[in-house]
Amino acid sequence: MRDVKKAVFSLIITLTIALNIDSGTVLKASAFDPGLEEIYSDNVFMVHLETEIPVFRRNEFERVVPASTSKIMTALLVLDHIENLNSFVTVTDEMNTGFQSNPNFTHVQNAEIVLGQTNLTYMDCLYALMIYSACDAANVLAYSVGGSIDGFVALMNQKAKEIGAVNTNFTNAHGLHEKNNYTCAFDMYKITQYVYEKHPLFTEIMSTTSHRMPSNSRNSDGVVLENTNRMLIRNSSYYYEPVIGVKTGSLDELYDVDTGEISPGVFNLVSIATRDGHTYMIVSLGAPYYTEPYNRGFYTYTDHLELYKWAYRTLEYKLVLPEFDIIAQAEVQGGLEDRVQLRPAGEFSYLLPRDLSSNAVHRERTLNYHDMEQQVFFAPIERGEILGYVELMLAGEVLTRIDLIAVSEVVPSLESRILGNVTGIFGEWWFQTGVALVAALAIFIIILRLINSQREKNRRMSRSRSRNRRNLP
Repeated sequence: MRDVKKAVFSLIITLTIALNIDSGTVLKASAFDPGLEEIYSDNVFMVHLETEIPVFRRNEFERVVPASTSKIMTALLVLDHIENLNSFVTVTDEMNTGFQSNPNFTHVQNAEIVLGQTNLTYMDCLYALMIYSACDAANVLAYSVGGSIDGFVALMNQKAKEIGAVNTNFTNAHGLHEKNNYTCAFDMYKITQYVYEKHPLFTEIMSTTSHRMPSNSRNSDGVVLENTNRMLIRNSSYYYEPVIGVKTGSLDELYDVDTGEISPGVFNLVSIATRDGHTYMIVSLGAPYYTEPYNRGFYTYTDHLELYKWAYRTLEYKLVLPEFDIIAQAEVQGGLEDRVQLRPAGEFSYLLPRDLSSNAVHRERTLNYHDMEQQVFFAPIERGEILGYVELMLAGEVLTRIDLIAVSEVVPSLESRILGNVTGIFGEWWFQTGVALVAALAIFIIILRLINSQREKNRRMSRSRSRNRRNLP
């Protein structure tokens, strides 16, 4: 229909068509690169929490052993379900389930909680769980919330799916090794982010360096539990002041109950650090538990230290796309102006290395032309009307997509308004039919005029011959 209108319009006026001006530039992309000699953990996911921008990733969706990072989910469910954490819990015999029947469950970290103890609060158990990684405290909490280990595990897996941790399956509350107990670095980030944002008490607990448990028949003064996270301990060589927690998870060896085979253990760590208004979380899974030959290793701390130092030294929040940048100019037909400028609907900032070139982020524009074949827009165009979008890309990955809008209004020309009014009055079908009839009538009139002209010419010639004959002597 547009072709018909343009053909008819050309019979009455000549339009000025401007060439499209392309202001886009092909830019080279650059990836985040901490430049470290070695990352010891097999699976890593590091995120800037204020913006949720991932700044380092490695095998973040691979299923691996969670170890005691599972206790983060245990703490989450306790905070969700128990209203009065200062109330007391009675320790029953069934809360010791499994600790003697599975080789992976023996000689484990515990808070020396005693059977029948009645002066223990849920808060005590949470501290024991999160700062000392006590497996007995995990079971006490699991029975208190879920009624049984199986009931609590069902709640763990249900919550994981709700949060979006779809690559995770828990089989116990403490994280000791079982065949179908697995997670991934991305899922553990989602779980930790959820509890960190929802429960302020979680931050208070995870950042505590020590907690005294109530007295019992085994410890008359109560045992003092120290935080297992060396990044929080000032006299540790791995201490890093910006770190505020969260949880270690280590297993010296992994025993396969089906085959009897023993695999090397793992050292996992989830930590959060905050400084100068920037907060990062690192989830690292699968660092070696031992150095060679069988000395305790702390590779995961090295990974976290180096990644944090790199991030705080080199990354900053930059304005990548100003709101009033002109991204494109496009041809407009039927308007008082023959082109329209396009700008982003809003500005965009992103976390990038300080020394990254301003040309590193590539802009890819897509314009939604009214006529895709001719690549033109048609008036009228309103100011702020969405006419396409721009994708900002870094190292081949799309950072964001932002709508492109018209900078100013383009009103229809007089001729196009007349054409539009005619079409509006008679309708599309009648307009086309009318155009065809007018054209046919014009041709018919031209032919009649030609015929009449020829007849008139013949008559004049006939009269001329008659006069000539009368004038002959």
